[in-house]
Amino acid sequence: MSIQDRLKMFDPKYKQNTNNPQPPRNPNVQIRPINRINPVQNINNKKLLQKSKYISKENDLSIYQYPIIEFNDLEKFHCENIIVLGTNQLSFIDNLINFCSNIYYEDDIRYKSQSLKENNIKPFTVYNIKATKCIKIICFPEFNSKNDIFKEKKTFIALLRIFEQIISKISYVFFVYDDKLSELNEYEKMVLFILFNLFKESLKENFIFLFDIKSNENSNIYKEKVLNCIFSNKIDNENNFINKLTFLKNCEFMALNNKIIFETNKGNAKNDWDNLMNKNKCILNKITSSNRNTTSEKKKNLFKGIFN
Repeated sequence: MSIQDRLKMFDPKYKQNTNNPQPPRNPNVQIRPINRINPVQNINNKKLLQKSKYISKENDLSIYQYPIIEFNDLEKFHCENIIVLGTNQLSFIDNLINFCSNIYYEDDIRYKSQSLKENNIKPFTVYNIKATKCIKIICFPEFNSKNDIFKEKKTFIALLRIFEQIISKISYVFFVYDDKLSELNEYEKMVLFILFNLFKESLKENFIFLFDIKSNENSNIYKEKVLNCIFSNKIDNENNFINKLTFLKNCEFMALNNKIIFETNKGNAKNDWDNLMNKNKCILNKITSSNRNTTSEKKKNLFKGIFN
């Protein structure tokens, strides 16, 4: 029975929205109670589903678009701002959204992210999530050889000027890596090193590298790939570049099988799912317990000499 059908059992007045067609009922899905015990207390499942738009059917899963979440003034004041950069960031964001939406492996629905329209910080994209705290995800333009933003100095400087306005609000940084990224160019490295300097006293608490891998892949291989990607060229010491030894000692690395979210809700992938959810719990705990105080003077020094 689908979650939609289960909701009707609890609310007989609930009517199906004809403007939002629902997928056919799947009789093979295990029936479980709506009121679940989960480390994440989030938006009521019923209201979330009602606000979500059905997209398509994939691998016997009904895919919905996670609704636009607007924070009130109090929530904006207390929300955690995190930044996600690297490649394939949406895989991590979708994963986190499904975890915070209290989705279980056996459920026949999944959520995909939907960005907010905030024209004042383009080309960054923003995603809001309500979990134990309100979380604003600021997604950097993707690092790759085809992105013109990281090819020309003029467009890159324009990006940094926007970055300078929002960086003091950042409490946590996630760098997502997959095989599409073989080497950072000089502009991409500059972004990374600005963030290194922002958190250089607390890298372990506020900075994490995520590998998007399959369950049977060796995470240590990916750790070496990240190191080669970042340290492929010698960087001038005047840029306060963090050395490789300090990087290994102070940065945290975590392997995530984000692809499992949309693969299936049947078969023998339950262990991989549980492993991913346990890591998500750890990530969410880090986000909601992060502690950072960046002075305006320190923020100013991060960009010193860049715009000259």
